[in-house]
Amino acid sequence: MSSSQIFQAIYALIAIFSASLTVLRLQAGDWMAALWPALIAGFCIYRLFTVSGD
Repeated sequence: MSSSQIFQAIYALIAIFSASLTVLRLQAGDWMAALWPALIAGFCIYRLFTVSGD
């Protein structure tokens, strides 16, 4: 497993966790508390598409 695949797996796990945390907080009605996990999930998704697969 190359280093870019390891980073992709880590970013994917963090994005899944952050997205689920965002959904849970939104369902509870905590709109402001859901902002940071949503931003983190967005950043991880962005990095999944920009990590080079050399």
